[in-house]
Amino acid sequence: MRGLAIFFGLFFGMLVWSRAVRSAHSLWLIITARRSGALPTAPSWVGLLLTLLSGLGLLAAAGVFSFYILSGPHRPEWNWFFG
Repeated sequence: MRGLAIFFGLFFGMLVWSRAVRSAHSLWLIITARRSGALPTAPSWVGLLLTLLSGLGLLAAAGVFSFYILSGPHRPEWNWFFG
């Protein structure tokens, strides 16, 4: 059972990490393009909102899920999942 917990924890972590890093990078690109004047003001904020909804929302959901599981009594496999 620990092996499955490690596998799914690694898979879940890679999924959340890749989406969060992609969202942060997209946010940085939008901000730098807006500061340089390459983007108009209105479409850049629409792109910013679409970017924030995908990766950073998933990161927040993962944090809430982690808090919900680890705040109370839990099975030892959850430690392997989040480890």
